[in-house]
Amino acid sequence: MRPLMTTFLLLVTMGLQTFGQNNEIDSVRLYATDILNVIKAESVYKDSVDWRHIEEWYSKVIKETNSIDSLLVRITELFVKIGDKHAFLMYKGKKYRNEALQTLKLSDYYIEKRKEGAIDIVTKRVGEVGYILVPSISTTNSDDFITWRDKIAGSICSLGQVKGWIVDLRLNLGGNMWPMIGGLSVLLENGKLGAFVDAKGTEYISWELRNSGLYLGKNKFCDRPKDCGQSKAQVAVLIGQMTTSSGEATAITFKERKNTIFIGENTSGYVTANQSIQLSDKATLYFSSSYESDRSGKVYMKYVPPDILITDPDNFIELEKDRKVIDAIKWIQGL
Repeated sequence: MRPLMTTFLLLVTMGLQTFGQNNEIDSVRLYATDILNVIKAESVYKDSVDWRHIEEWYSKVIKETNSIDSLLVRITELFVKIGDKHAFLMYKGKKYRNEALQTLKLSDYYIEKRKEGAIDIVTKRVGEVGYILVPSISTTNSDDFITWRDKIAGSICSLGQVKGWIVDLRLNLGGNMWPMIGGLSVLLENGKLGAFVDAKGTEYISWELRNSGLYLGKNKFCDRPKDCGQSKAQVAVLIGQMTTSSGEATAITFKERKNTIFIGENTSGYVTANQSIQLSDKATLYFSSSYESDRSGKVYMKYVPPDILITDPDNFIELEKDRKVIDAIKWIQGL
């Protein structure tokens, strides 16, 4: 079982479809057992934890579990014990995760902008350099997927010829990597862009760009946007502590690209791909099942690092005064 694939866990022994049937306690305990078995078999951390210790603790948890509410709390404790800060459980539309593992800190600017609504793409010229801010994109709708891809690609191509590009991922908290990469593919050449690897660092499937589109293995996600002569441009990728999850995968897509530099800070460290397991019509488990590697095969197990470390505060209001933007422009211009 691999990321981006949904596995249906069939609890046929109980004929269980929801949590609210007869023998509820037995049903919930069966769910708890199945969740542990799936994580033990598929988690990217499966070879680095003390399962004997966890199973002893978990057997007590199962005995104490008598309702779905108590299970939800204890499952988040399991995430802590295996060290999976990317894991969570969705139940009736609500996300359950353990906040003790969460290291992501939102900037004041981001918090204020979110009060105004979703953060949108920003594209502009900064001197003779093109600048695009790619925010989080969380859609799973195929039509929205194409809309976002075209919006990103169109924003880049609409600026015409520039001396180079700044791709800003500092406010990208993740979501769906494919419309992000699909849109940014106008800045990329054909070939392997990245890959998912197992706990031992062995690659099992890669994402790549072809003339016909963006692929994960044999699975085509979208057509390639119309080329606008930017695939070989110099690119400075800005990353930071809020670059997260699919935002990090998008960053990895540019690692080892020719004429590319990374400026900013280490990313947030959610560099695993989540696998989803549908437990019932009301519950889905998400947990880390693989790491990510770049086109050269380098695996990122902790975070994506910059080539030039700059810890000065971001200045999205006046980009011309933002230290990271200033250094990106200097690099593009060869100064």
